Amino acid sequence: METTRQEDPVKNNMIYLIGIAGATSSGKTTICEHINQRYGYTHIKLDDFFLDEKDLPFHLQWKNMEIPESLDFDYLSKVLIGIKSGERTVMPKYSKKEYRKVDFQEVIPTKINFIEGFLLFARQDIRDLLDLKIFIKVEPNIVRERRLTRQPDVKEYYLDKIIIPAYKVYGANAERYADNVIDGNRSIEEIEEDFLKIVREHF
Repeated sequence: METTRQEDPVKNNMIYLIGIAGATSSGKTTICEHINQRYGYTHIKLDDFFLDEKDLPFHLQWKNMEIPESLDFDYLSKVLIGIKSGERTVMPKYSKKEYRKVDFQEVIPTKINFIEGFLLFARQDIRDLLDLKIFIKVEPNIVRERRLTRQPDVKEYYLDKIIIPAYKVYGANAERYADNVIDGNRSIEEIEEDFLKIVREHF
């Protein structure tokens, strides 16, 4: 089992959960990884809470990982409540190649904890646990271009019939729930600059 951090848990109740939602290839993970490297804050990926293959919903012959039903939000809720309480907690480590949990990892709370994922704002109980909700908005055509650049072997049917339509539906909802919206059509450096500015203004 992996341990995400080596230091002691935060001992007071000043622990903040910052949620970041946005389309695939909008920069969510990259930004959180940059901040984690610079400041050492905890970074949780919603992707680690996908269901195992046998439980995933399907669209025709495709495993549909673009809808809320593909995720274990109950498990995520327990993890976030544990973090808010200042407790060490355990969460899955998921492999998208194998479509299953391959390990578990220990999460140790820090003052600021980042949780990111496309569907993060889909459930109210999760939204209610977040102290700040940020949405990175990207135009669908740019989402398509970036995904094809990042993953040239992605099937265009899956991209055009599942990923993009899901973003139009759930992205619109996520934007509505967000406290702040960032223009994600720009460079990763510009997005990250705006992101850090928002976080600093709040905390």
